[in-house]
Amino acid sequence: MTTILPYDDPLAQFARRRRYAEAGDNAWQLALQEAGIPRVNLGASFRNLDKSQDPKAYADCQKFAEGLDAAIEDEPVLESFADIEAMVGTDRPKRGLLLMGPPGNGKTSLAVAIARSYAKKTQGRRVIRFFLVAELLERVKATYGSEEEDASAVALVRGVDLLILDDLGQQRVTDWSSSQMRDLLQYVWGEDRQAIITTNLTIQELDECIDAAASISRLLGHCAVVQLNGDDRRIMP
Repeated sequence: MTTILPYDDPLAQFARRRRYAEAGDNAWQLALQEAGIPRVNLGASFRNLDKSQDPKAYADCQKFAEGLDAAIEDEPVLESFADIEAMVGTDRPKRGLLLMGPPGNGKTSLAVAIARSYAKKTQGRRVIRFFLVAELLERVKATYGSEEEDASAVALVRGVDLLILDDLGQQRVTDWSSSQMRDLLQYVWGEDRQAIITTNLTIQELDECIDAAASISRLLGHCAVVQLNGDDRRIMP
């Protein structure tokens, strides 16, 4: 039987705090190692990326990294409906980042550089998780046939402080996968989660992939969009 333990579960939080306390000054490195980042991207940082390839995208990503958690820390306590009404229409920083562009433009490396910056900033006190979208859906399928009631993409990411969804749109498109993506985007938007999403697709292609205009609206409403340009860096001489 596969058991999904949410990252905000008290037992999971206790175990994580204990591991990171034992790691001491290396807690931020442990946070990155446990994030599920591919080994080829794990070393990416703002210090070693070539910002000359796309300086505006680099600067936008750095600005997003610097603002992580700031909106949460500065958020007023909402104690009444009047407080909620007062928040409507206010200019709040977006807690999501959508990195778009052709393959090989450095989207994943920039996402990991943001994660590294966040891990250092929080010294391992926040949960960072990296998921290749296609692999996340395969993990959901692996829970089928178990006694787990909430076998869904949302259940696998619930409670994550910085969620990275890599290669949205590269998963096999079926009614089921589209439904899972719609639910996941609803969770990210509805719960106002900090998230970085990368994709090789255009907005129109994402719309066809997810098959819901409302989900695309939530995605664009939640995320600042950064368009990367240039040649495929994986095959550059």
